Amino acid sequence: MAHRFHVHQLVRMRVLLLDKSRNGIHQIVRLLPLAMDGTPLYRIKSATEGTERVVTEDEIVPASH
Repeated sequence: MAHRFHVHQLVRMRVLLLDKSRNGIHQIVRLLPLAMDGTPLYRIKSATEGTERVVTEDEIVPASH
């Protein structure tokens, strides 16, 4: 499975959580190798807080949605 998103693309977390650092706009900073189950992984950075995390493709949607 190929990565659907690209570096520098703006995304949002699919599910909003109590952890406010996960909400809002994030930028994809790196495409990571596929997970063991073939799911694409991404390193994203919060646009407001600067925190980075690794997420699976099914956890994010384009920011325009």
